[in-house]
Amino acid sequence: MSLFTRLLGALSLALILSAPARADQSPLFSDPTIATSGLALMNNYNSAFAAVASCNSGNSAPANLQAGAVAGMCWADTSLAGYIIMRDFDGVSWVERYRLDLANHVVAAPLGTGIGSLPAATTVDLCSTPRSSVTITGTVPITAFGGSCVQQGVLKVLNFTGSATLTYNATSLVLPGVGNITTAAGDTAIAQYLGSGNWRVISYQPASGSAVKNPAIPVCVKIDYMGFAANLPAGYVLGTGQALSRFSFPDYLACSTITVPGTLTNGSLVITGLPSTAELSVGMPVEGAGIQAGSTIASINSSTQITLNVSHTATLNGTQSLTIFAYGYGAGGDATTVGVPDCRGFKIAGRDPAASQLGAFSGLNVTKGAELHTMSAGELAAHTHGVTDPGHIHAITDPGHVHQAVQPTQTRNDGTQVLSTMSFGSSQNTSLAVTGITINSHTTGITINSFGSNTPFTVLDPTMSANCAVRVLP
Repeated sequence: MSLFTRLLGALSLALILSAPARADQSPLFSDPTIATSGLALMNNYNSAFAAVASCNSGNSAPANLQAGAVAGMCWADTSLAGYIIMRDFDGVSWVERYRLDLANHVVAAPLGTGIGSLPAATTVDLCSTPRSSVTITGTVPITAFGGSCVQQGVLKVLNFTGSATLTYNATSLVLPGVGNITTAAGDTAIAQYLGSGNWRVISYQPASGSAVKNPAIPVCVKIDYMGFAANLPAGYVLGTGQALSRFSFPDYLACSTITVPGTLTNGSLVITGLPSTAELSVGMPVEGAGIQAGSTIASINSSTQITLNVSHTATLNGTQSLTIFAYGYGAGGDATTVGVPDCRGFKIAGRDPAASQLGAFSGLNVTKGAELHTMSAGELAAHTHGVTDPGHIHAITDPGHVHQAVQPTQTRNDGTQVLSTMSFGSSQNTSLAVTGITINSHTTGITINSFGSNTPFTVLDPTMSANCAVRVLP
């Protein structure tokens, strides 16, 4: 650094500290082609120092360097009444740094320093761009905002263009609501650097205008949404039995599963010692140490015991922590997903632990009923069928027969019996002769009426359709 430069800097600092700045854009050079007396040269220097001390104060950009303005040169712009606009030359333009409010004697500093753009990634280093506003594009889950900021307290205004999950961390990425946030296009946030690569999102505003977490409608609540599916509010999905990522929907995972202790016996399908089986249902997946992949509840044996599905015996002994999934893994899901209830076409009925209204309806995700039903004979009400008989005659068929007359006897006084004289004018006994005689059946005109066509009948109550929506994000 030249002696002149050091002298100029020292004098400038002295003038700044000792005397009030005055508007001055005097030349910052002395023309070497013009002969100048010592007094004139000193006056030139004093004028240059005044220009430096006042930061080239004036109502137009300074042009007081021999070679024109250079990058880093300052200008106290007085063109706006009531303000001094402090500007710096970046080699092309005069960039506003801040304003001095002359009426209120305060500094009005601009908060924005341009808008940068960074792609979503595991680590999005916000301070890798000098811009105060950063647009984050893409959908890759984000776990950190980087540590390249030069000091603590740096603020960044974030704008998201897609659905990326911000992963909550109590130290490195502190988020409102103390949980993950799934962004949506148009969502904005303000993040503050805490040092050592740690950040806190001090404000998050969904584009939908809803709260980050809505305490009035907790996660896992089902609503009947009367609008079109395309307009479904943020935080909800349609209940169609689909699979959701456990990583992206931790709050929903927490409320749709339960973790309980259970006692295992190596090689056995039976799990004992459960605190309660009241809300469990056949088919629910079971996970935990000593539980094979693909294990589900095959039967509920008692209030404390279940049996797993075939070929999924326990591989450990003793009490283990077990996680049970109310709605399974979802269609096409696996051990990385959690299922959403499929409420298409179903009304929701209260769980009935005591079977006071519906039998075998104590567990979650139990379904019963049908739209149509065909009655069986055993389901018919006891009844009789009437016979319609307009009157009829039974014909007699007689191939011919003979009645035998029986001659009576008389008993004498000495006890002997002799035949009496037959007299057909008096009543005599004849023997029966019915061989070959029949009474013919006669059904003409008699009908036994039949009813029914075996057609299924509806058992569906009057029902209106709507979209079944489940809240899966806070």
